[in-house]
Amino acid sequence: MMFKDNFSNNEKYKLFRNMYEIIHPTISKKNISNYKIILDEEILPVRIYYPKKLSDINSVVIYIPGEGNISKCYGEYDNILKNMALNCNKLFIAIDYFNEEIKYPYLFDKCFDTVDFIIRELNSNNISDIIFMGDSFGGNLVSTITLKRIDDKKHVAYKEVLFYPIISGEYFGKSKYESLNRDGIVEKEDVSELGTFFKKYISNKKRLSDKYICPMKGKDFSLYPKTLIFSADLDVLRDENKSFGELIKCDYHNVLFAEHGFLDFYDEESKNEVYNKINSFIE
Repeated sequence: MMFKDNFSNNEKYKLFRNMYEIIHPTISKKNISNYKIILDEEILPVRIYYPKKLSDINSVVIYIPGEGNISKCYGEYDNILKNMALNCNKLFIAIDYFNEEIKYPYLFDKCFDTVDFIIRELNSNNISDIIFMGDSFGGNLVSTITLKRIDDKKHVAYKEVLFYPIISGEYFGKSKYESLNRDGIVEKEDVSELGTFFKKYISNKKRLSDKYICPMKGKDFSLYPKTLIFSADLDVLRDENKSFGELIKCDYHNVLFAEHGFLDFYDEESKNEVYNKINSFIE
């Protein structure tokens, strides 16, 4: 059954906005923190989240959320991204792919084209300060899209923020990453769920060697943009996240006592810790 999130319900996309209207909202929209748009019939719908201050929007975050069953944020992305837009004081453009088929290369290509379109439109509206963010599987898509943009010699002059990204593909048997080999019941279930997800995403495990599926398989990261990676201390992905951070020579922060999906915050202290790190990095 196709996964559904409250982030993407069955309402029709009634609002058609160009990028100028998005980054210059009218006074009547000042209290609207999110609404739906379609940029093009062949491009995924996106959802917009506004900060408190709209008078001078000169910086934009493009966000790809995680697949809710994996990220443990089922039905929470509206709240997560509203809070993030307010706490980071940035306009967020979130790619809403939940009603799409989560298959490679179909979903990857759709997200790649959408991001490419948004970046070109932002640049044409004199917005060059762009941050590219994603969590869990969304972090995978952010990183793989960046790798393809580098290969295609496209613009990667943005900062990147990844929250507990799924990047190694080592979810089938023993792994070189110690955190993936934990033998607790919960940990085993998490790894099994990751394996099940990847089987559905790629159909053939031989494709795990493709860097556009598993960024850890990349060979050259010399042109990779400035990046901040958050890992969760209790997450089975912690060690691969740290290893990827070392590979791309990025800023890395491990959130203690946190689990995969910690963006659905219950802990106010961790919330402040994460937002302080993000704001320091993106300013």
